[in-house]
Amino acid sequence: MRFILFLLFGLLIIGTLVYLCILYVKAEKVWSKAYHPISSTNKKATEDTLMFLVMGLDNNATRNLGSSRTDAMMLVSLNKRTKKNDAL
Repeated sequence: MRFILFLLFGLLIIGTLVYLCILYVKAEKVWSKAYHPISSTNKKATEDTLMFLVMGLDNNATRNLGSSRTDAMMLVSLNKRTKKNDAL
């Protein structure tokens, strides 16, 4: 009876280790496919470009937090030469 319990416990341990190894291999494959290096566009800001950081504040009179927190941020670039605006 003891032998059967040890055998079942051993099989449970071995099965768990095999399952964890399979999960690790699958996670490794997903992780290796997730990263793709991008080529740099080498865009440089010139004197024609103005950049602003627009931040929204999360505070009002009813909440009375005592300090303001930023709940939204937007980076805006304005190119005077090409008259093009971009927001991120």
